[in-house]
Amino acid sequence: MEKSVQGKTVWQFTWSLLLLACYIWLAMVSFPSEHTTYLGDGVYHTAYKYDDGFVLDNKFITGRRDEKKRWHGPVVIVHEYYTTAVGSKDSKEEVTMVNGLRHGVSKKTFIDGRVEYVTYNMGKVIEESKSERSVSTNESAFQVLHRKYPWYILALDGYNHSVEAIEAFVEIMIEGITALEYSFSEFDMGFDEVLDDLLDDEDYSLIASTHRFLADIIGVQEIMNHEFRLAVLDKHQMDGMSTAEVVAAYYPGYFNWVQRFYSVSEFELFCDTLDAMMLSYGQLDREDPLFLDSIDTRFYRVLSELVFSKSEFDALVSQAKSEGSRSTLPSRSALHRMADELAMGKATSSTVVTLARHIAQQMDRMMKQVDPVRTSIREIMYSERVRRAEIITLLISVDVETDIVIEGFVLDDGGADVTERGVAYGTLYNPTVDDTII
Repeated sequence: MEKSVQGKTVWQFTWSLLLLACYIWLAMVSFPSEHTTYLGDGVYHTAYKYDDGFVLDNKFITGRRDEKKRWHGPVVIVHEYYTTAVGSKDSKEEVTMVNGLRHGVSKKTFIDGRVEYVTYNMGKVIEESKSERSVSTNESAFQVLHRKYPWYILALDGYNHSVEAIEAFVEIMIEGITALEYSFSEFDMGFDEVLDDLLDDEDYSLIASTHRFLADIIGVQEIMNHEFRLAVLDKHQMDGMSTAEVVAAYYPGYFNWVQRFYSVSEFELFCDTLDAMMLSYGQLDREDPLFLDSIDTRFYRVLSELVFSKSEFDALVSQAKSEGSRSTLPSRSALHRMADELAMGKATSSTVVTLARHIAQQMDRMMKQVDPVRTSIREIMYSERVRRAEIITLLISVDVETDIVIEGFVLDDGGADVTERGVAYGTLYNPTVDDTII
């Protein structure tokens, strides 16, 4: 299948930029609405609400947050879901979160009395034992989804999608992607194209829109761990340091990445521009319980203003308001329209704009990596290329002068025997097995 390399790049690039725009829409329009209240004693209550007269979909999260606005500690998640067709399917989840990730046993109680337990290790589902799950090469994408992301099956069930409907949706996605004959490197583009087509399909539009809605919520939570975003938050909680200085001092790995593509002076120019634009909105009170929420809103707005021209930005916001749809993503027609404008060179270009777009692409990539359906299908379609071991390292405690305590786990052996276990450490960021091993 022959495709223009330039057209492909524009498509992927534009999709990243429009995803960034949707974060701004979340702060300006209600699809669904989001409101956070400070309850005192470090406890917050966030309400996500959606009601179109036919579907009521509300989620309420109560608990503490860390200094980066991520849920941290025991939280309670109440999900109210009602449709005129099937009635209520409410649930309450009790789980401990660590820096925004589920950790430990999650207990979910449904309105009919059913109770589901899922065990997590820093956001990863822990399977009871390797022998109890299928490791067959004939495993389907739906089986991978069910095995690795059982909570996502429950989430779709909460939207009245049966197991059979979910399996059929996954299979039709695979058929569509296969028919497009995309290469491994173009998988995400093919996935997005097929999903867009299914949004207009009479049989699959409802489950396709539900999936995209849920995947976007998961993705937005994931980008809260983007290191540049964390640096921006740190900058506004410190005195006398610019964002560029915070990145260089506290995020050396990200700073090393920046220097692979940009000079230090170019990065400093970008950060100084972003800092100045955020400051132009006025001073914020650090003692305000919603201080971090305000920083986030300003950060995404400024990033979008750097990426888009004013007319493009206003047009996208206007479209979001006029469509009034449940999805926070733009229509396919808007995507093509923006692609045409970029292809014709209408978008501005400078080092500052290029760096802003680069960050938007990183965030887009992070969102795609946590899409349960996308990752399950990719694993099956390209199993020989993408099946790899999954490991996780946990920081238990640290004394900067004497010692540090960590734990490491192999969550998935990738289908091969584990020949060696241990910890690699070094004096530079991201040590490898070529450094010291214990």
